[in-house]
Amino acid sequence: MTARPVAGNGEHALPDDVLVEASDWRLRIQDAPDDLDLRARFEAWLESDPAHRRAWTLLERSVRLTLQTPPAHAADWREAKPDLPPVPVTVDREPKPRTSSNPRRSRRTGRRVALGAVAAVLVAILTGPQVMLQLRADETSGTAQNRALALADGSRIALSAQSAITQDFAGTHRRIGLLQGEAFFDVAHDTARPFTVQAADMTVTVTGTAFDVSMTHETLGVSVARGSVRVERPGDRPLTVALRPGQRLTIDRESGRNGLVAVSPIEIGAWRSGRLAVRNASIAEVTELLGRHFRGHIFMRDDALKSARVTGVYDLADPVGSLRTLLSSGGARMTRITPWIIVVTPA
Repeated sequence: MTARPVAGNGEHALPDDVLVEASDWRLRIQDAPDDLDLRARFEAWLESDPAHRRAWTLLERSVRLTLQTPPAHAADWREAKPDLPPVPVTVDREPKPRTSSNPRRSRRTGRRVALGAVAAVLVAILTGPQVMLQLRADETSGTAQNRALALADGSRIALSAQSAITQDFAGTHRRIGLLQGEAFFDVAHDTARPFTVQAADMTVTVTGTAFDVSMTHETLGVSVARGSVRVERPGDRPLTVALRPGQRLTIDRESGRNGLVAVSPIEIGAWRSGRLAVRNASIAEVTELLGRHFRGHIFMRDDALKSARVTGVYDLADPVGSLRTLLSSGGARMTRITPWIIVVTPA
């Protein structure tokens, strides 16, 4: 994956892989604070690139702020509050004797998980797309918020949580851009003005129908409740397909592979009634969808766990409980570091 510029613009931007490197150094130093060889290698890394020092400074500042600033509801911290003091850049003490056994291993493991989550939050916050998204979008929805929109032509849109769209109804066209999330469209019939929805590189065209368009990091999806739609996608594996009521098309965004399945009417846009219905979806994708209803961050690092497939119906009003149910069926567990940070690991 190509590193994204974060934490700034232009030549002063920090790529996210540098921030990940900085967080990895902090984890290693936290686990072996008396290892002078490790410290020497860290100092060499720090001096090898100005971006490394900027990333380290930014990470340390963020860790201090995260761990020293109490939440608005401080009582919520009773469940789990990590004890991760800032790591100094220099060392001026002799190493302590080390033994082959480590009675503090479980404590250090807990610290590693907590610090990894803090570092991941830092990367997530600094990547900036959400800020740019707000600037680009004409309409957005917040966490755990569905929105109903009425358009000038009589069409209606239901926005799922953490979704964003653009609108362009100039001239003889009606264009919606789905920038993020999911939306259900009930389109007013007008053969002279086709209605198109652009989601990444997928285009859905209709004249009057009801359908759902979804977008996650993994897939693009279209489900038709009424009427018909035409779906087009260019690229190495170009696609043009007509969908009719009760059909759902799913496209893998990376490989271009697609699948067409029959779905019941109650499954289409089920999120509008507070339910998440999935079929043969990856745990990573379901976690992403549940995360749109969780006021915090959910992190999962195990690739095998991410790719495990599940089918089920989950309650969006209780995203944490639904996540726990999802993970129990997939052989995984969740650790709630704070009320706003959940780390998912294999059981």
